[in-house]
Amino acid sequence: MNGKRIAIIIPMLLFLFFCHGCSPRDPVEPGTTVDILYTGNVNGELQRCGCSDKQFGGVARRKTVIEQVRTEHSLLLDAGDIFFGSFQELVGSTPFYRDKSSTMIRAMNLMAYDGVMIGDYDFAEGKDFLLENAAQADFPFICANLLGPDGKPVFAPYRIVNRSGVRIGIVGFLDSNVVTELYRKALGTLRIEDPFETARRLMPSIEKESDLIVALLHFNIIDVEAFLAANPKIQVAVLGHTVGEGTVEKTGSALLVSGGRLGKELGRLSLKLDARARVVDAAGELIPIPEALAEDSAVGDEVVGFNRRVTEKRYSDQVRYRSAKGGGQNFIGADACLPCHPVIHQQWSNTSHAFALDTLVEKNYAFNPECVVCHVVGYRDPSGFISRDKTPQLAGVQCESCHGAAKEHMAGNPMKPGVPEEVCATCHNDVHSPAFEYITYLGLSDQCSLH
Repeated sequence: MNGKRIAIIIPMLLFLFFCHGCSPRDPVEPGTTVDILYTGNVNGELQRCGCSDKQFGGVARRKTVIEQVRTEHSLLLDAGDIFFGSFQELVGSTPFYRDKSSTMIRAMNLMAYDGVMIGDYDFAEGKDFLLENAAQADFPFICANLLGPDGKPVFAPYRIVNRSGVRIGIVGFLDSNVVTELYRKALGTLRIEDPFETARRLMPSIEKESDLIVALLHFNIIDVEAFLAANPKIQVAVLGHTVGEGTVEKTGSALLVSGGRLGKELGRLSLKLDARARVVDAAGELIPIPEALAEDSAVGDEVVGFNRRVTEKRYSDQVRYRSAKGGGQNFIGADACLPCHPVIHQQWSNTSHAFALDTLVEKNYAFNPECVVCHVVGYRDPSGFISRDKTPQLAGVQCESCHGAAKEHMAGNPMKPGVPEEVCATCHNDVHSPAFEYITYLGLSDQCSLH
């Protein structure tokens, strides 16, 4: 008889033990709030370039905003693409990007992020570059399905933090679709496991340790809704790669948010919880980071130090040339146009384009390759601008910047008349010239008569 009682009691105890692990450790005070502050798609933007008015963002101002809104109930997260916004349009040398990305990490260290996801573009300089930068971080990089040669996660698959007495599990998943050879080569010996498979194996452990689960999803092909439907215990998903407006969307049992790009805003998702840590109310917004906002001094010092090193090391002299497919033009400089086009040359000489490189000198950006590329002729082309010392005839935005290389024209071939909008938009884009209007600019007096 006693043996039967023991046999009955032990399964009951085990049942109670495991059921306790499936619910909050302690009841949560109804009305408890948690604020998720987040960024994503920053793309290496340390500061706004200053090419135009009303520019938003910059890491030093971001830190100011964070300190204004952060409370003991807040989490600070990033959804990936921290360092780069593309695989193909890298302008600077690897040493330049190593310095720039290290500055970004130090700035984020000062902001005290609670968890940071990686994005596909973060591999643009290769896996070793990414791992070197991650090693400098005081905050945790989180990604469950990026695996090393040994089959183990390269970064922490997840972490648990406590806010407002709520155990919050933060987990990250990267899209396993590798669609370009550049990306495949950048991954090297690393492998991205199917996030559905990783979640199937991992989520039970996270559920036992968490009251609220927040997923950082950097997906560009995988269906987010399908993934969340397969993982209903995820209550909140912060989307990377996707650009949004900070509004809250409901998908099944999960709330989705996504922010802007280039660090122009700080996302905030405010959650109100019931006694079982279920979300009963949510509000999302993007908090703008205007240029009128004061910069945090410590983060600002990091950016100033980076700009000083850019000048000292003359990073723009380390030209990253385009592939042969994109190069091969022959630039000669505006002075060669003078004998045949004296009136047009005179008009151009009085425009702001002619002094474009000088404006970088005034702002101490004269050796930043990401700035120089739009202020000279043919940067990254073998016959284009290298430096004022070596190619002074190609300084500034000249005729060839808009109408194409002129060497063949000197042999009698006609130049392209007019300038289509897409040519202007390579530099006058929403990043550098948010107020640019093609028709208006064509009518300005600083346009040459070839238009």
